[in-house]
Amino acid sequence: LINYQKTVQGNYNPDWKLGLRNSFNYKNLMLSFLFDFSCGGDIDSWTIGRGRHAGSLTGTGEDNGVRDNGIISAGVISNEDGTYSENTTRVAAFDYYRHMNNFTVLEALLYDATYLKLRELNIAYNIPNKCFKKFPLKKATINLYGNNLFLWSKVDHIDPDNLMQYGRFLNGLEALQLPSNRSYGIKINLIF
Repeated sequence: LINYQKTVQGNYNPDWKLGLRNSFNYKNLMLSFLFDFSCGGDIDSWTIGRGRHAGSLTGTGEDNGVRDNGIISAGVISNEDGTYSENTTRVAAFDYYRHMNNFTVLEALLYDATYLKLRELNIAYNIPNKCFKKFPLKKATINLYGNNLFLWSKVDHIDPDNLMQYGRFLNGLEALQLPSNRSYGIKINLIF
């Protein structure tokens, strides 16, 4: 059924958020990390809608027979006597995804925005002073670090924490943005 009346599809606000930062030191070694957890909230994903429409996402193509066999959509149909029965009508995949994902806010593209992210990980080693007695160094540290190393989410293909489009935040709308950058590096800190 098509309803042209504006209705509330969801709430983009998370129920709660949690950040956990900690560091551990043992002799000359230091480990620190930052986890971010967001529970609840709803997002509408245009990336998934576009990917389904194009048949480029897992589950929309040859991998599960949808392209050749079509789709029987979940739901009910109304019978002539006023009752309802389970839908058994098979529709071509192209038509199904074209109509389901016509880029308006649809219930079919609404997802739970819960995620857990390992945002930062840092491992540092302080080189003992005895290693550079012949050099004019007071302290030397080597850091290995990484950002956005892990994401667990209920939504495939997108990062629910990254809801930016054209430099502005879109409340609850994920609109074809690039994924979060994952970065690694090494840092050497020398104090003379």
